Amino acid sequence: MNSVIPFLGTRKSYNGDDVLLLNKRTRREAGMLTPAQLRAARALVGWSRDELAEKSGVAAETVKRFEFRGSDPKLGTVNKWRRALEAAGVEFIEENDASGSGVRWKKGWPKAKR
Repeated sequence: MNSVIPFLGTRKSYNGDDVLLLNKRTRREAGMLTPAQLRAARALVGWSRDELAEKSGVAAETVKRFEFRGSDPKLGTVNKWRRALEAAGVEFIEENDASGSGVRWKKGWPKAKR
């Protein structure tokens, strides 16, 4: 059964389980990455999609779909990307009322070896 949950997303049945597909605003407010942030983070550390795939355990094609088409990855997938990039020194900046989202080096980075 599919149903829309106002301001949150859409509830769907997937393999017998109810899942909630979050809308873009909800994902952003939950600290989800944007495609632009993922591209910028990769550029900051100098990683290709294949390198991010290897370091995060997520297929390079999944990275490509998200970056180019804004696909809707699972939260676990986004968390794997985020952890890999944060371990390399990336800090994710969330959107707020004053400025947009982005990425930057954590304090004390870049380290000599990434």
